[in-house]
Amino acid sequence: MGGASNTGGAVLQQFFTPAELDELSAQISPEIESPFDYYPLTKPGERFPINDAQLAPRLEPRPGDRIEFLHGLLESMARIEAKVIGYCKNWVHPSAARLYRRRGGEKSGVDSNSFPAVRHSRLPFKPH
Repeated sequence: MGGASNTGGAVLQQFFTPAELDELSAQISPEIESPFDYYPLTKPGERFPINDAQLAPRLEPRPGDRIEFLHGLLESMARIEAKVIGYCKNWVHPSAARLYRRRGGEKSGVDSNSFPAVRHSRLPFKPH
């Protein structure tokens, strides 16, 4: 079973250049939880884990500090991914414990520096 969310690297590209992603994400402390709860989308509409063609992006409140904003975006993406895993485990088999990604984030910078650490701290197991 699979599922694809519309959140991801394209959202980051709206706000940051690849160089900024590298520079700013290196300054994120992944062990500290972000207080921001975003639903980062480039435009309204989501496929999975929420099937809602009208779901609006949630990108507020936006802090003045770009590092905090990036941290909130990355952590929100990790939370969405955790929801996807939860749904897949419930629909497929409770012992399912592997997540494979399409890896589109490598091109957009979503895999730069601290995102893997943020992601791993929020997921119930290590993605492959």
